[in-house]
Amino acid sequence: MPVRKVITPPEKRNRYLKYKYGISADRYEDILAFQHGSCAICQRPPKKRRLSVDHDHKTKRVRGLLCYRCNYGLGFFKSPDLLRRAADYLEEPTWVTAKKPVSPPYRDET
Repeated sequence: MPVRKVITPPEKRNRYLKYKYGISADRYEDILAFQHGSCAICQRPPKKRRLSVDHDHKTKRVRGLLCYRCNYGLGFFKSPDLLRRAADYLEEPTWVTAKKPVSPPYRDET
């Protein structure tokens, strides 16, 4: 009977990163060190999970490491332009900048 090689968890992770993102576990650690062990967006260290590898789905290029919340949130924005508009909106809602100010939406209590 052939002897099966036991794959250790670090080896399994290295294979996964190589297959899925084209990077080694060492490269992941290099990126993590460059980001000071924190998410590239919110700059918080991970609590329970490892940081996710963020990559461009079209080009497969790795952009950085993100926490679950930032990675999940980015998934809702399909383009950088849409994300920029969302950031602009958060900084200055459109109804506030209108020439003729209008009241924000409210619920009619009558």
